[in-house]
Amino acid sequence: MDDNTNSAEQLPKAIGRFQVVSALGFGAMGAVYKAFDPLIKRTLAIKTIRLDIPRSSPQYKSFIDRFHHEARISGTLSHPNIVTLFDIGEEGGVPLLAMERVDGKTIGAILEEGTRFKPEKGIALVSQVAAALDYAHSRGVVHRDIKPSNLIVHETDKVKVTDFGIAKLADSE
Repeated sequence: MDDNTNSAEQLPKAIGRFQVVSALGFGAMGAVYKAFDPLIKRTLAIKTIRLDIPRSSPQYKSFIDRFHHEARISGTLSHPNIVTLFDIGEEGGVPLLAMERVDGKTIGAILEEGTRFKPEKGIALVSQVAAALDYAHSRGVVHRDIKPSNLIVHETDKVKVTDFGIAKLADSE
């Protein structure tokens, strides 16, 4: 990162060549930013690992391992209901994932606003999540963290599954 920060209070101006537009979310492991790639002229999401954890700590190593694991798994999946991973890299010693930017809200955020889905829409959204998981399972991937905050609704009636950070390959330990 060009700025040595990854907190909600201070937004980096850029991460490598990617121009940071805004923060999309912060979690236990890292941060996700909306960013613009001037090279290919598109907006995408950049996921980075937290910078406030000492690099020599077991927690940092665990986060790095999980981060690379997510990249390896996500990179094998290509489905209309799964967020696409474009690239993995490192800038200034900070690993990053460049992913498809989905313009929408998580189901978690929608529910927190008090919105309730009509049964038909709920069934349609769940069917798309099931299709994504069926595809992932056919590729030997088990997500293991399906929850409202990992499901993004866009174009009012479409959903994308995100965050394969703790996914498991069926043939691995």
